[in-house]
Amino acid sequence: MAYSVRLMHHPSLRVPDLAEAEGFFARVYSRPSVSQATILGEKARQGVIDPNSTRPMDYCTFTLIADVYMDSLDPSRYVIDGRQMYETVTEPQLIGFGWGVDGDLEELYFALVEHGIRSDDQYGRTGTPDAVPMAAFSATPLFYTTVDTAGLRYQFMPASRIEGWHASDPRWDPGWVVPPPSPTDPLGIEFCASHTVVTANPERAHTVLVDILGGRLIWESDMKLSGTRSMFVSLADSVFEIAVPGNGDSIARRDLDKRAPYDAYHTLTWKVSDLDQAAEHLRRSGVRIVARDESTLIVNSTDALGVPWRFTDSAIPNDPRVQDGAAAS
Repeated sequence: MAYSVRLMHHPSLRVPDLAEAEGFFARVYSRPSVSQATILGEKARQGVIDPNSTRPMDYCTFTLIADVYMDSLDPSRYVIDGRQMYETVTEPQLIGFGWGVDGDLEELYFALVEHGIRSDDQYGRTGTPDAVPMAAFSATPLFYTTVDTAGLRYQFMPASRIEGWHASDPRWDPGWVVPPPSPTDPLGIEFCASHTVVTANPERAHTVLVDILGGRLIWESDMKLSGTRSMFVSLADSVFEIAVPGNGDSIARRDLDKRAPYDAYHTLTWKVSDLDQAAEHLRRSGVRIVARDESTLIVNSTDALGVPWRFTDSAIPNDPRVQDGAAAS
């Protein structure tokens, strides 16, 4: 293939209140956020973009957490040419994630088409089988898979267009490495162990992540704490859990049922240096823990921006980012 996924640009979390999202990440994760308005304002001062552009500016904020650049977006503020692009949400919810891609995005687009996966542009217009959707504000390929064909909303755009755009995102620097946990980080986060996609159609998720994007299956296991049968795929800088819930009641099953017949971007799992320390900080921050075993805990989503974040002191087996081969539960 003449394309390769270089880096996850960002996960997308839709929220009804950007201030609430920023406050949560500051209070619980001890991480500052930067607004899109600040980023675009600086680009306008630099002459990179037209200061009189009609593009929306204040609809999202970004929060760097270890190796993840989280995007919190308020749909009510995301208006292009008088049209609100996404439905307003009353509760926060993870939607999907986007990648920066090197090489031929047209080939990637046509590979998706070949597998029956359609994609939209930023206006929600579905691309044709022979024309790649383009960005709204530049002559750049940019497209999002439709949930009815891919199960989830995946975004693709050239890595070269992202690189250097976000001053608050140092991960695009060729020399950047994930820093060790800061002494001021009460959670002790080392990196994101995995992003979890809950699905009733694991073959479809496998097709996207492995067959089309070139990911590699590194581990399969029954995950007792979450009640799923899971495959773990290494792709670019991340590991993705394709999780199929069992028939019993579980957080994962309830999330999938809420999104049916589509997949659910369920949660992120953070590798931490000390699980007890993380648990104590979560409790002090008013974030309840709803499940825990010897190596992993899950928080109450109602206390945590609608996300049942997980924290673990063990990495996924065969994770190429981990040198010591530490194992997950």
